Amino acid sequence: MTYRDRKNSNSTVPAVARRENELIYLTKLGLWVTIIVTLTALSHGLWLATAQAAEPEALPGWVHSEALYPDTLGRHGVILQGSDIGYGSPTIAELDGISQNGKEVVVGGTDGRLYVMRSDGSVLWSTLLPNSECGSASVQKIFSAPAVGDLYGDGVPHLVVGYGGYGPSYKRLCEGGVIAYRGWDGAVSWNFSTKAFAKLKKFWAPTHAVISSPALADTDGDGRLEVGFGALDRNVYLLNANGTVRWYYNAADTVFSSAAFLNVDADSDLEMIIGTDITGNRRIRPATFNGGYLYAFKTKPVAKQLLRFRTPGAYVWQTWFDQVVQSAPVIADVLPGNPGPEIIVGAGCYFPERSMQKNGRWIKIVRPADGAVLQTLLSPVCSSSTVAVGDIDDDGALEIVATVNGAARLGGDGFGRIVAWDPENPLPKWSTIPSSAGFNDSYIGTYQSPIVADLDGNGTLEVIAANSQGVVVLRGSDGVSLSCNSLFCAGLDLFAWDSLKSTPAVDDINLDGKLDLVIGGGNAGLPGRGLLFAWTNFSEVMESPLGLQPPFAAPWPNLRGQVSNIGHSRSTP
Repeated sequence: MTYRDRKNSNSTVPAVARRENELIYLTKLGLWVTIIVTLTALSHGLWLATAQAAEPEALPGWVHSEALYPDTLGRHGVILQGSDIGYGSPTIAELDGISQNGKEVVVGGTDGRLYVMRSDGSVLWSTLLPNSECGSASVQKIFSAPAVGDLYGDGVPHLVVGYGGYGPSYKRLCEGGVIAYRGWDGAVSWNFSTKAFAKLKKFWAPTHAVISSPALADTDGDGRLEVGFGALDRNVYLLNANGTVRWYYNAADTVFSSAAFLNVDADSDLEMIIGTDITGNRRIRPATFNGGYLYAFKTKPVAKQLLRFRTPGAYVWQTWFDQVVQSAPVIADVLPGNPGPEIIVGAGCYFPERSMQKNGRWIKIVRPADGAVLQTLLSPVCSSSTVAVGDIDDDGALEIVATVNGAARLGGDGFGRIVAWDPENPLPKWSTIPSSAGFNDSYIGTYQSPIVADLDGNGTLEVIAANSQGVVVLRGSDGVSLSCNSLFCAGLDLFAWDSLKSTPAVDDINLDGKLDLVIGGGNAGLPGRGLLFAWTNFSEVMESPLGLQPPFAAPWPNLRGQVSNIGHSRSTP
């Protein structure tokens, strides 16, 4: 989908359709996995009863009263009003303005319903996103994690949510955009509709969906937060705190990546770092080639708002890669030889289009000043995963962790992996094939990512990720599984009885000094309804070695590192 005049815009449709077909394939595959795993429910349930699998406690209130079949022994999970949680990842933050009652959990379901849950598992408020009624019921309406921050600098927390579906039934007539809600009651502060904006500015778009997680940052030091994100309408956006457009950039192709913010030049303003796709077009000069770009955009307001593809001065730098950049960039100091932090970004899994050997078998470490690649970490297969960072081996330096696809149609051996790197070594530090009740998600690197935290307070960091119908917990130092990985296992059990496709989040929700783990899903015995799980007291059910980290440290606790989604690590050695 290269940049073309509107009269030639119909030539971009096949590329959009092909990418929609990619997701349809993944969705159908997920349904088959659900059916297969459900057939094991009876044997797994009976084994759990006899082997006394170590299920962590549910956070008080985060259970359902009536038994489901299949079900966890402790009836874990709050049953939600709407459908299951798919690719929408949870965010844990203070939203109701009452810090003494714990933190709130916010997450969006596949049907476009947004939930804000109190620390006791009850609903603070819930609402339908603007796109909830458009497209078929099978189309997922949210793919991102909400961002939380003090938008106006007045002490009032707001949450900002990107919305938009993906698939053949989600046509150009459907809504996409970003909407801001007041944290304590869900009052709408503003709604930026990409569909309405396209109509206002009179540009054609293949779809208006926003897959990107919005990021909040005070780019100019005025005490108010700007909002950065990308959209499938081929634009990168930066909004003011009140939802008006600061500028938008025509990237000439779809934008799946989420933004990070960092000052990369001599001025005092932050720049916005984000990835985009690009399709080759030799008719334009200079020509483009199949792959993707990583940008560092200036964030000052622009009078005419529109910045066209390759507009001089729109960005500090632009770096091309041989694969789409759907991964979201991460900011962390991982290379001691380079002063200050670096930018870490993965790829995607699109080019070459008709090949089973995809490009993008890498994680790139980029210099912020000029976009130069400082290190290429070798990955077994491509992945759109956002990396996590943390000192997982207690050596005083940060390591990098990613979920990596393993599907044969992407060039893999059929097994998804969780992989860790020492940033100064291109080869993996360790690589683990995760298993939940004997099942492995070969697409684990698609729209889901790992987190890093000390779940049991022992001073060592664990790597945590969703896999198939469970959550896996790996020992950070060597990738050895600390969670139950087969049907016949009496270890730590985080099986959820339905596919989990998002990124979990951890925090001390009820303020008892311990970390709690949250993820959304469903239950095979309750089709059409969602569940939100919150596990706690991991020290009672898992054993990890003693380490040097502060107890319950969480250097990468959610999809984007912080609740503002700015892509920064919460701690640096």
